[in-house]
Amino acid sequence: MEYNYKPTFRFEPSGDLTLRPSEEALMVARANKEKNYTTVAKNPKKVLSNAKVIVLAQGGDVHDDRLVASENALQFGQYHGKPFRWILSNDVGYAV
Repeated sequence: MEYNYKPTFRFEPSGDLTLRPSEEALMVARANKEKNYTTVAKNPKKVLSNAKVIVLAQGGDVHDDRLVASENALQFGQYHGKPFRWILSNDVGYAV
C-alpha cells in the first residue's frame, strides 16, 4: 500500500462535507484539554525533521513536500500533537 498524504474526508448523507468532529477527535480534544498544555513552539527545523522521520518510518518519500507537510504536528490547541492530515480527516471544520 502506498503511503500518501491525502486525508480521508467524511461526508453527510446529503453529500455535504462533514465539518463536525469525529468521535475520535472529540476524545483527543477532551484528553488534551485535561492535560492543559503550556508549551513553547518548536524550532521549524525540528518540526520538519520530526515529520521526515515519521514519513521515512512509514516508507514514504521525504522529498515529497506535501507528504512531509501532512505529517507536521500541530503545536497548540485541542489537537496538540496531531498531524495536519489527521486533523483534516477528523475535524475539517476546525481546520477551516
